[in-house]
Amino acid sequence: MCFDDGVYPAEIDPGEMVVEGREVRFKLNTSLDEIKVKWLKERTVTVIFKEAARFLARNIKDDLVRAFEDGWIMGNSTLQHNNRRGRLKIEGPGVASYVAKTREVADFIKTEGQVEITLGSETYKVLFKPWMTRAEFREERRQEEERSFWVMALQVPLDDMPFIYAQIEKAIGRIVLAHPTDAYPARPALVNAWFDLELDARIPPSVGSADNFFTKSKIADVEEEHNIEDPVQLNQARFQRSNRDQWHHRVLPIQVEVIKAQKDKFATQAEWWGVGSRILSNLLNVFSRILAQNRNKEERRLRKKVQQAEQKMKQHPISELTWGKERVRRLAEWDQKQQEESELWTERTKVKGMAVYVRMTRETFQRLAPARSGPTMKELKHPFDTSEPVASRPQDICNYAVACYKDIMTSRRLGEGANTDLLQGSAHWDNTTVRLSRQGRLDLDRPVTKEEVGEAFRVMAGGKTPGNDGLPVEFYRDHWEVMREDLTEIYNEIQLGGNLPVSALEVLEVVSRDEMDMSVLLLDMEKAYDLVNWSYVLTSLRRMGFGEVFCTWVVALYSHSAASVMVNGHIFQPFQLTQSLRQGFPLTPLLFVVHLEILLNNVRNNTQIVGLEVGCRPCKVKAPADDLFAVSVNSQSSMSALRLCLRQYETLSEAAINWSKSVYLLPEKYAPAVDWGMKRVKPQESERFLGVQIALTSCVLRQEEILQSKVSQKLSNWGTAAHISLFGRALVVNVALLALLTYVGNVRPISKKTQAVVKRKATKFVWRPRAEEGEAAMSKVTWDLICAPRHAGGLGMVDPGRRNQALLARWVLRAIMEEKEKHWILLAEVILSREWQLSRAEDVWACVWIESYLRRRIKSEFWGAVLQAWRAVKPDMLSEPQTKQEVLEQILFENPRIRGPDGMTLKANGDSGSFGRAWMERGVVRIRNMWDKFSGCWLNEEVLRGKLFPCKFTKLRKTQILEAIPEEWLLVFSPSYPDPTGTWYEQLAAEEAEAGAPRRFLKIVEQSEDKFTIVPIGRLEQVRVRERVEDDGEWRVWIWKAGKPIKQLKADPNQWVWRSRGPHGEHVRLDEFTLNLAQEVLAPLRTPLMTASERWSRILSVDSPRISHALSSCWKQISDAPNPRAAALLWLESLLATPSAVSLNSREILVELQCKRCSWSFESTPHIWWDCPASRRIWDWWAKQWGVWTDHVMKWDRDWVLLGGLPDNIHGERGWGYVA
Repeated sequence: MCFDDGVYPAEIDPGEMVVEGREVRFKLNTSLDEIKVKWLKERTVTVIFKEAARFLARNIKDDLVRAFEDGWIMGNSTLQHNNRRGRLKIEGPGVASYVAKTREVADFIKTEGQVEITLGSETYKVLFKPWMTRAEFREERRQEEERSFWVMALQVPLDDMPFIYAQIEKAIGRIVLAHPTDAYPARPALVNAWFDLELDARIPPSVGSADNFFTKSKIADVEEEHNIEDPVQLNQARFQRSNRDQWHHRVLPIQVEVIKAQKDKFATQAEWWGVGSRILSNLLNVFSRILAQNRNKEERRLRKKVQQAEQKMKQHPISELTWGKERVRRLAEWDQKQQEESELWTERTKVKGMAVYVRMTRETFQRLAPARSGPTMKELKHPFDTSEPVASRPQDICNYAVACYKDIMTSRRLGEGANTDLLQGSAHWDNTTVRLSRQGRLDLDRPVTKEEVGEAFRVMAGGKTPGNDGLPVEFYRDHWEVMREDLTEIYNEIQLGGNLPVSALEVLEVVSRDEMDMSVLLLDMEKAYDLVNWSYVLTSLRRMGFGEVFCTWVVALYSHSAASVMVNGHIFQPFQLTQSLRQGFPLTPLLFVVHLEILLNNVRNNTQIVGLEVGCRPCKVKAPADDLFAVSVNSQSSMSALRLCLRQYETLSEAAINWSKSVYLLPEKYAPAVDWGMKRVKPQESERFLGVQIALTSCVLRQEEILQSKVSQKLSNWGTAAHISLFGRALVVNVALLALLTYVGNVRPISKKTQAVVKRKATKFVWRPRAEEGEAAMSKVTWDLICAPRHAGGLGMVDPGRRNQALLARWVLRAIMEEKEKHWILLAEVILSREWQLSRAEDVWACVWIESYLRRRIKSEFWGAVLQAWRAVKPDMLSEPQTKQEVLEQILFENPRIRGPDGMTLKANGDSGSFGRAWMERGVVRIRNMWDKFSGCWLNEEVLRGKLFPCKFTKLRKTQILEAIPEEWLLVFSPSYPDPTGTWYEQLAAEEAEAGAPRRFLKIVEQSEDKFTIVPIGRLEQVRVRERVEDDGEWRVWIWKAGKPIKQLKADPNQWVWRSRGPHGEHVRLDEFTLNLAQEVLAPLRTPLMTASERWSRILSVDSPRISHALSSCWKQISDAPNPRAAALLWLESLLATPSAVSLNSREILVELQCKRCSWSFESTPHIWWDCPASRRIWDWWAKQWGVWTDHVMKWDRDWVLLGGLPDNIHGERGWGYVA
């Protein structure tokens, strides 16, 4: 073991010392040399850097070798304790010696043999050879020289280079293969030419001194001398070809076969893959750094060439002309390089899910990407022991931080493993009765297939690393064919071994309105995902019926995790985790929800805890994201029962509730029944919950102050945005500014004042980004126009008001479409039925279609905003009912299809003579409420009068309704009237049918003309079924809301539609609603096309359709324009929005009207475009160029320039965008 450090132990005898008179001779122990040579042969690798690898920096060469060392040790569990690294000594530009700390690393590197990868036009090759003594090296060199030789010819004239092949064959021997020439990297003026020659061409050595120096070489004199200041060196060499049969890939720098040959050296397939994948990751990391370094070097070279040309221009007037042209050429070359860099950064932004509308640079990318830098930590107190001194040195700060996180992420229950069964002697899981089905358990436990693994990699988000080896998803996709068998085997080897706070807002409104003695608790779970005990999670999974194979998967994914702490850039040594669910892992949220469900079930089923009664379901606890929201009567018994459930959960799961950060809300007139150290939110204060301010009273002002502050702060991070074009600044406004309003705007109305502030800041950033604080900005195009889509003539910006309305209106559709009756829907029915004084809560969803109800003001802040937004975007067309059940579901009042003799709908407002509101409050809302399904006729007056008591004139009102119902609807009720083709039903099973029997759905496929019709046995209920033919030609059917009958739906999805709002002009149904559809409905009627067409019509004597066509073509081409700044200018000109003296004076900005270029009296936009002589010179030059291209058949005039397009007899239509 002493040789691991390269030091001889002191007790070894170095040799024998012999004294002979005055002379002393020392006879060395030759066995020491033998031991040293043996040790070096086992541990040492000679690294040879070939081709472009010779010129890499020393640290890059070091990292290339360390890639094998680090990957082998970190991927091998038996070597992870050995964190010592080997030694690397650079012997020269092309040779290094590496002494490994473990024989396994040296053996693997020598077996690998070489690393080769091509980056651009450069090939980087590194050879790994066994270490040799000097005598062995000389013998190897002698044998190599017998197989190969090289010829050097100096000062070969350039005009003689074409004859070099004939001269070599004449002087030396026949050429077998001539390789392409390339420049010598160290001295670009020299050229390398490589030739393979016949073996018989070898020349025996001569006796002369020169011939001894050039062993196995021949010196040929050059007949014609050449200027020594312009040398050309010809370096010819013969070498053996590499084995082309071995598999190489452009991304894989090492041979896969070599890695596969190492399997027998590992205990498991997983350890073998861990070593290989880490080595690959380390190598790719090094080569990516080389590639980036080369790109930066090339860009610096081009920039330097431009600077040199600019300096030359200043020397002499003649030089200015000559070097001016050269500068233009070099600038174009530099711009081409920047365009390539822009495409590279654009690809990176696409991987991260960012939309790109502007040339992307490193600076823009870094501004869009999340910031990773944080404040520097100066001092840190000890997390537990207050007597310890405050740490100020980086090492001490890291030690304290590691101690803190070790306490969080390691279990306090010593001796307990992930598979410890906590069910023994505990009733904690008794209330969790749900079980995974047998089929579901078998699906989770069966071995994975290659197809499943491949599909997982295909759908995985790009730019992510699915494992701890650092290899991205793209690597696995590109090399799936090579590694699919091994990966699938590894995965099967393992087997053998949030909601938004809508409920919170509604609960607070109910508690505040009724002044209930009810506590609303917002509990903060300390380090929610970190303080999760693995045995608790696995016990919960097994309790719910998950199989052992799936649980083994969970153990394999989490139990081998390690963590490191980074403080001020210093990364501390990793430590092993014994608890915690790793955030960012796809399975983590699901496991967290499963383990938290045990606590929620215990609270829900505890009869001593009294929550808020919502219909027949009490609301006690919610767990949105990783926070707890609890509602309990403010009593000692209820609160103590809740605390008991929480304490039991904390004990078994090792989770912790931070009571100092938790808060509760309670009406001011009540005193809290218990004191748990939580903060009470005062009536005038608000509390942030899931990013939204909530309180028992209105907290709109506080919420909007926070939003305005965030918008200002975000905008200041972008500075003047001098590097971004107009389209890019519009994108920044959408992504960085208006996105801040989206989350809060989902549940809160954004006031007009806040919208105005946001619009003002966004307008200033778009039109005048360099303006100082307090300076105004003139908008060249109105806000409504720039919010139009880009293909329609706008900038594609998002209007905050319309976006807010669309988000709020979506809650109505969510409630209608939701399959399960969630608490927030039940709370909505309670709130709105009280506001509208309805006797039945389910009638709320009929009232949302009635205009008079939507106009009524309600006290609920949230639902008041939602209904106002819904009123603005709700469907505008009622579909014609076709079946009997569809007619019965029609609303009676303010239905556009039900009109009286005067052509007016039956009103449900409070006007005199209107009876609709009174009838709806008593439950007569739809036609089916007046229909007797047993007798098949209308309800008689007595039954109807009993429903509507004490309403008067019941018989008269009934007659009015029946007369208003269309005649064709009444015909549907006839027994002889069949439902049309395509109607779907569910055949309800008989009462004596077995539980769990399969459900049957039937469809009318054709109408029979026979006298008798066979009707299936059992009752039929009409349901909604969606049918569609997919792109692959398959017919797909899915049942709406799990086959719930239409009469039980809150709204029939086919009843209301948005007229002609589809992509091809078709109607849009309720279940096809999108936010873009809502914003389109809310958009103003005046479009950019209408505005621009009117402006151009005033200055051109051209038909409006032609102008509209030209503008539409122009806007479609803008997205494809290579230069975003030129595209922005073109967009402004298309709207005639470029400032001119006339346009500025029309906006009361007084400037001189005269044109500064030609002294024309009025500087108008058409004058700037065409009439000014300075512009005409440009157009005349264009006319000559296009005249040659079109063979002078195209008429070049002002109309063509402004409207674009080419004649029909000319192939192609480039148009306005091409001219720009």
